[in-house]
Amino acid sequence: MEKEALKLWLLFRSQPPLWEGWDHAKTPIGFHDENRAVLFGHPGPTPDFSAKQVEGVRYHVALPKPPNFTANTAVDLGGIATATVMWQEREEEGFLGLISHEAFHAFQQARGCPFGNIAVAMHYPVNDYRVQALAEAEAELLAKAVVPRSAREYTLAALDARAARQALLAHEVAVYEDETELSEGLATYVEIRSAGPDSELWRTKVGALTKLNKGGWGGDRLRFYYSGLAWALLADRWAPGWQGKKWRPLAGIVAEAIGYGPSPDRREFPGLDFHEILGRQEKEAGERGAEMARTLGRALPGTGLRVEFVSRSLPVGGGWDPRSAVTFPGAGRFHPDGLQYTYPGGMEVKVGKDALEKELCRRVVFERENLSSSLDGAPLSPGKYTGRLEVTGADCRLILPRGRISLEGGLLLAEEI
Repeated sequence: MEKEALKLWLLFRSQPPLWEGWDHAKTPIGFHDENRAVLFGHPGPTPDFSAKQVEGVRYHVALPKPPNFTANTAVDLGGIATATVMWQEREEEGFLGLISHEAFHAFQQARGCPFGNIAVAMHYPVNDYRVQALAEAEAELLAKAVVPRSAREYTLAALDARAARQALLAHEVAVYEDETELSEGLATYVEIRSAGPDSELWRTKVGALTKLNKGGWGGDRLRFYYSGLAWALLADRWAPGWQGKKWRPLAGIVAEAIGYGPSPDRREFPGLDFHEILGRQEKEAGERGAEMARTLGRALPGTGLRVEFVSRSLPVGGGWDPRSAVTFPGAGRFHPDGLQYTYPGGMEVKVGKDALEKELCRRVVFERENLSSSLDGAPLSPGKYTGRLEVTGADCRLILPRGRISLEGGLLLAEEI
């Protein structure tokens, strides 16, 4: 990993400017796999890193890796915002884009960019067919608007569709949308800029706009990666110099630059049959109840040991795949591809698939057969206890350094103390 990571880091540093006011070459980048972290460009790593030098380049390695190196994200390392990138096999253009994306998150952290309250996503009205239909319309119109020399009317219509949707949302939900576009949307914008407009990465990311909200895809979070990307591209066109200003809603930047006051009452959009979109979304909303029952049956089939843990704090590292996670209002968020969190007190959880997040980051439940459970190093038997819990399975692991433990009737409840 070290040799390949060094090559990618040098490529990242050599890119032309990606954002006004950001010297990306000075952003520390940490690559990591299951056990090891390789860190480049950090002026003062924490003591768990050891210095190395290859071909005149000084970098640092930690084995084992720091506990907050668990995902593609940005973390505080020794007081400096640092990008962390999971090591994986992928083609160079995409990997360089990923590094640029996470490095921009580190820049955003250092510059006070709002990231959106992720807890709000658990309450997003994913089953309100009007909200989802207007979101689909906005995405389709944005796909038309970002085409070079496209008609101005597509941008105006996208602003109207957005205003109509946000008029149906609680204030905190609308703020969550705007701020997630600033965080993830702008990072995606920087990601495609690293490859350029003629690249496959650019075409793929922009092309995703036409998929949004169809079949519920991206309904409560992922779509903001792409709508934010599109509004940033439109800001490039309509509001030159916008990057050098303070963080504010991207659609608002475009509307102000054009001099347009969006109408929340519009329901006719150029090139779209909105009535067909609305009818289809209504039908799909009606089907989601049965879908929820089937999906929850995958997470909690009632045939194995059910493990539910409750943390007392938010995690310092980890994550999950926003492309596949599904929110069910009233039940939680289902993670078919698993999740992983690390908490300040040393608590760790990793579930490979089919986990249900009942309370964002703090209450997760999963069910498995053939789990091994121990309390203070001894096999766990039914009853109530206080101590150190470890649960392991073929694709899952829970470590709780100190908690209240209850094992009764096929339910293992663990609460951090």
